[in-house]
Amino acid sequence: MPYSANLLTLMSGDAQNVANGPEASEDITHAIEDLRIDIDKQKALLQQLHSNVEKNFQCRAAGSRDSDPLVGIYQEQDAWLRGMIAAVQQRGDELLPTNHGACQEIVCRNLVETCKQLEEVLAHVKSQKQDLEEEKKRVEQWLLEDKEVGRELEKQIRLASDMENTSKKKIKAELGGKYKKAHEYHIFLMQKMIEFVSEHFAPPGAEKGKQKRHGIGALDTTGYAHLLPLYSFLEVLMNRCFEVPHDPYIQLSEEHWSEYVELLLRCGIVVRHPNDSNLIKLVAFHL
Repeated sequence: MPYSANLLTLMSGDAQNVANGPEASEDITHAIEDLRIDIDKQKALLQQLHSNVEKNFQCRAAGSRDSDPLVGIYQEQDAWLRGMIAAVQQRGDELLPTNHGACQEIVCRNLVETCKQLEEVLAHVKSQKQDLEEEKKRVEQWLLEDKEVGRELEKQIRLASDMENTSKKKIKAELGGKYKKAHEYHIFLMQKMIEFVSEHFAPPGAEKGKQKRHGIGALDTTGYAHLLPLYSFLEVLMNRCFEVPHDPYIQLSEEHWSEYVELLLRCGIVVRHPNDSNLIKLVAFHL
C-alpha cells in the first residue's frame, strides 16, 4: 500500500481503537525498523539512478561535447536528482511505516501532544486577552480624563484671554484714576501743611502780632532772609526719607534755622545722627 494511502487510512480511522500495552510497543519497534529499511531502499534507488544519469551524461559528453542539444536537459535532470537526494537525506525518518497499527499509534500520540500544546497556547492567549482588555479600559479612562483636563484648560485659557482683553483698559483706567486721586490728595495735604506751618510757625520777619501770640516775641529779622521756611525744611526731610531710605540724613547748614531744628527735635519729628550732631533725619512714622 502506498504511504499516502496509509496516512489517509490512519486519519479516517478511530483513534480510540489504538492498542495499549506491550503489543503497541512491539508494533512501534517493528514500524521503526520497517521505516529504516524503506529509507535505505529509497536512498539506494536514488543513488543508483544518480550513477546511471552520470554515466549517460559522460558517454554523451564524450561523443558529442557541446554539439548535442540534450546535454542541457541531462544537466537539468542531474540537478533535479541531486535535489531529490538532498531532500530525502534531510527528511530522514519522516516516511511512515507500512504497519497500520504502529502508524495509528504514532499519529494518535502526536495528536494528543498537539492538543495539549494547543490548550496551553489557548489558555495563554486568553490570559493575554484579559490583560489587554484591562489595559484597554485603563487607557480609555486615561484618555477621557485627559480630554476633560484639556477641555477645562481650554476653558480657563479662553476666560483668561477674555478677561485680559476686556479688563486691560478697565484696569489701566482704574489705576490711572487711583493715581490721580492720590496725587491730588498729596497736593491737598502739602497745601494744608504749608498753610498750617506758615500760620503757626512763621519764619523770622513775619508779623509781630503772630509772633507774640505764639510766644516767639519780637525778633531782629536782619540776616534771616536766607533761612528756609519750616515747610520747605520738612519737605526736604520727607523727600530724603523716601528717595534715599538707606541714608535719610541731611547736613545742617546756615539755611536751617536753629529754632526750627530745636522745635523738631523736642517734638520727636527728627533725630540726630548718633555720631554726627550736624546730621538729622525724619523719623520714619510710616514704618
